[in-house]
Parts: sequence; structure tokens; C-alpha cells
Amino acid sequence: MAPQLDLLLRPLMAERGDLVETVWVGLAGTVAGAIVAGAAAYFGPLRLQRRKEAFDAAAQAKADRAEAVRVVSQIRVDGSAWLTYLLQATLDVSEGRAVDLAEFDEKSSALRVKTDLALAAASHLGHDLFYSRFAQSMRAVELRVRRCVASGSAARARDVLGETDSFGAFFSQRQVVTTRMLNLITDGRWVDIGDDTESDGRSGVT
Repeated sequence: MAPQLDLLLRPLMAERGDLVETVWVGLAGTVAGAIVAGAAAYFGPLRLQRRKEAFDAAAQAKADRAEAVRVVSQIRVDGSAWLTYLLQATLDVSEGRAVDLAEFDEKSSALRVKTDLALAAASHLGHDLFYSRFAQSMRAVELRVRRCVASGSAARARDVLGETDSFGAFFSQRQVVTTRMLNLITDGRWVDIGDDTESDGRSGVT
């Protein structure tokens, strides 16, 4: 009877072994799938987050560059308008034409304020141009022009024109400073040049 029982049980044991193996294979597959799914769920959003951060950084850099260019352009425009008015007032006095002092004060003050605001706007970009030699020389020559206007002295006005090369020194300095700033912005090298604005015409504004 024992041999016959053995023959009867052998197929059942083999079938049981196959079943256990199938269960283990299925379990292993399920675990592996869960691991893969978990990795995808973790690294997928992480990759997207890194891409978003890179995109945001590039967009911010572009916006900062555009703002820097706007600030420099404003310095150019407002500085030029102020210099042009001071030059014209000095020319008028030098040629014997009277310039109303109150009108000069009003117009020059408004143009100075606009220029000062443009210079001050560069501070949050890393440039202290408000107290630069360029800005200080501009304010100093305004005082000299005002004296010319107040006195009506053609000789004094001609002295100012001669000492400043008819304000050419200031126009050249403004161009040098702003052009250098634009080059730094383009090259991505935003360094402080606020104390590096020498004026060729400093002797004319002391």
C-alpha cells in the first residue's frame, strides 16, 4: 500500500511546488513593479522641479538684464537732457542773451532731479552712481552755470565753456560710463564701477 500511496501523493506534491513557485514569482513581480512605480513617482516630480527651477532662474536673469539696460538707458537720456540745457544756458549768457534766473532754477532743478533718480536707480543693481565723480561734477557745473546766469557775465560763461570743452567732457564721460555699464551687462559681469568715472573736465567744475 505504501508504494501506491507514494504514487498517488507525488503528483500532488509536484503541483503544490509549482503553485508555490508561481506565488513567489508573482510576489517578486509585484514588489519589483512597486519599486519601479515608487522610483518614477519620486524622481519624475524631482526632475520636473529641477527643470522648473532652471527655467525660473533663466527667466529671472533675463528680467534682471532687461531692467539693468533700462536703468542705463534712462541715465543716458536724462543726463543728456540736463547737460543739453546747461550748455544752452551757458551759450546764451556767453553770447549776451539774458536768461531768467527763476526759469533756469525751475528747469535745471527738474532735470537734475530726473537725472539723480536715474543714477539712484542703479544702486539696487550694484552701482552707487549717485555719489560718483561723474554725478558730483555734473552738480558742480550746474552751480557754475547758475552763477553765470545770475551775473549775466558773458566772460564767466565763456570760461565755463572753455574749461569744459563746451561740455564735451561731460557728454564724453556720460557716454564712457554708460557704454561700459552696458558692456558689463551684455557680458554678464555686473561689477561696481561707481568710483571709476574719472572726468577729463574736472578742472572746469571745481
